[in-house]
Amino acid sequence: MSGGWFTRAENLAHPCGVWILFALFLSLVPLPVHAADDEIIFSLFSRGWPPFEMVVDGEPQGAAPKFLAAVLPKGVRMKVLPYPAARLYLYPPKGPVHVRLEAKEWMSPKHDLLWSVPVMKSLNVLYSPAQRPLEFTGIDCLEGKVIGCIKNYFYPAVQPLFDEGRATRYNVNGMQPLMRMLKAGRIDAAVLDQSTARWYIASQAELTPDNFHVASNPVDSVDLRFVFNNIPQWEARLPELNANIERAREQGVFQRILSQFE
Repeated sequence: MSGGWFTRAENLAHPCGVWILFALFLSLVPLPVHAADDEIIFSLFSRGWPPFEMVVDGEPQGAAPKFLAAVLPKGVRMKVLPYPAARLYLYPPKGPVHVRLEAKEWMSPKHDLLWSVPVMKSLNVLYSPAQRPLEFTGIDCLEGKVIGCIKNYFYPAVQPLFDEGRATRYNVNGMQPLMRMLKAGRIDAAVLDQSTARWYIASQAELTPDNFHVASNPVDSVDLRFVFNNIPQWEARLPELNANIERAREQGVFQRILSQFE
């Protein structure tokens, strides 16, 4: 043909034809897509839940994010963001994926959430002054006692005593006044998360384990699990995550991480 045009075969052989074919090839090859579940956000309580969640010098840290980092499915990245109301980010059934370490007993059943297999047990134990030790044999053993509680915290194991007026609830604003009053014998007992109590005593120069008696029997216990907002793409990741958790639990990984904070 004349006029500078090429036949079909000649077009394909021409350098411009090669680029056309290359562009066509790229259009047919699926490009990698950044999946919403490739990155998850650990929703950390900014007010803290030591040693599991803390903000130190503006940096979120603690045992719970370390637990998750040890068992993440392959290819999943994690970032940790502190929030004043960290649980609220678990409720929307859409991305981004948020996660926390919680117990089913602590969460309202009205929210449809995704739960992992148990990571570890959380034990609530009875602490009393070393000079007036108390053993826990059931909630009746606390009848007539003054029990220190952190204001606005709910204590389901001993709440019946408060409701029936068989024990006195003494509210304080945080762990520091609670442990000071307990050490001085100004209250009879406190029901404390074992890991939190150990961490707090170790972190305070004025406190030692000898200041307190720890009852042999736990008041109650719950299973701590990872909980996620209900996103179908993330639900597909749960089998791998659960297998990683069970392997790590059997190998003592979580206890070793926790021991770094006690």
